[in-house]
Amino acid sequence: LPVPIPDGAGRVGLQDLLMDELVQEELMTGENGLCCRSCKRRSPVRRHCEVVSSPEILALHLKRFKSSNSGPVQKILTPVEIGQSLTLFSAGDPVSYVPYAVVMHAGTTVDRGHYFSISRCSGCAAFCPDQGAPSVGKLDQQWRTFDDQSVSDLRSWEDCVAAAGSAV
Repeated sequence: LPVPIPDGAGRVGLQDLLMDELVQEELMTGENGLCCRSCKRRSPVRRHCEVVSSPEILALHLKRFKSSNSGPVQKILTPVEIGQSLTLFSAGDPVSYVPYAVVMHAGTTVDRGHYFSISRCSGCAAFCPDQGAPSVGKLDQQWRTFDDQSVSDLRSWEDCVAAAGSAV
């Protein structure tokens, strides 16, 4: 699910961004309008996102880059707070999700930077042989950063947030 990030805003919460995306209606006009198949003319149309049923796994794409007709692609540097849980409201009951992994771009421009990730250790025995095999069905609380060939332990969710910095 793509989640736009406002440019130039102060710190924003992921829960708020997700809610805005799901309730906001957008008027699409001009080249973005609906094209009639018979007359080929574009008409204004309203677009909105609606979750009919909640997925078992929720993957979000925070839209960190913007482009314009007048210049190069730019990175949106607005910090995003990711809490220890996220609630998705759908046509049914609300469903809560717990973060499992985050992939981040550290850098200030689209052509300069580096990708790394923070993930729970569940299932990562190949990277962390000293940890042994993870329990099946248990969501491990151990977080790690994966940065090229370097794997580091993090003690808490707060350490994850600190490691991510403004990259999140």
